[in-house]
Amino acid sequence: MNNKWKKWVPPDRLDRSCPRDVHLTGAGYALLALCLTLIIGGVAGAIALTNVSQRQFEEQQMLREGADVDATVTNLWRSGDDSKTPWVAYTFEFGGNFYLGRSRTRLPVWEKLSVGGPVPVRFSTANPQLNVPQGSQRNPLPIWLGVLVGGMAGIAAVLSALPIRNQRRLLADGRATRGFVTKHSKHSHGATIHYDFVLLNGATAKGHRPVGKKPAPIGSPLWVLYDSENPRRSGLYPLSLVKLIRL
Repeated sequence: MNNKWKKWVPPDRLDRSCPRDVHLTGAGYALLALCLTLIIGGVAGAIALTNVSQRQFEEQQMLREGADVDATVTNLWRSGDDSKTPWVAYTFEFGGNFYLGRSRTRLPVWEKLSVGGPVPVRFSTANPQLNVPQGSQRNPLPIWLGVLVGGMAGIAAVLSALPIRNQRRLLADGRATRGFVTKHSKHSHGATIHYDFVLLNGATAKGHRPVGKKPAPIGSPLWVLYDSENPRRSGLYPLSLVKLIRL
């Protein structure tokens, strides 16, 4: 066996029998909080979008069952942002009462309107305050959008939690051994160190791990934790998301 692997003393508490008692580090708690935020936000977003979709479908149905009227244009303007969205304000009479409305509209329609002139409006006879210029109706949000948003947030939460699970398994049940840095590879977000480590049967395995902009020099000794059933699953000790519980 190479001298690199002879006589090494594992870090304090790493030589305990498995499973070791572990808990989260500050970074681990932060990542867990992110996972919970994604779950809560995904559920809230899914509920909100579903409610909006249902309301829009109901309003669309009420407009279908409504009536048409020639309203009187009271104002025309374009929004102040880069989109310069055309807007129209109008008033109409129904059942002895006057109702006000305002809506975005398509530019070709807007250009044909004039203050004091008519604009055809569709309104709900059950609730005349629900009204829209003809040709400006929008399709309601699809019901599946809320499910999609909630599902994507759930998937993101699971993927974010995987590093915690993997590191917890390594630190609790992984085998500790000595390793050393063999090379570096740089990328836009920092660098990756590549390392060799010795297995229980004396064979040598390889691993790699993203690090900051200042990786340990080539040849530097490392402490490695690896899965004895799958040595390709390895990590450098100390781990960033979990740590051993002090007794």
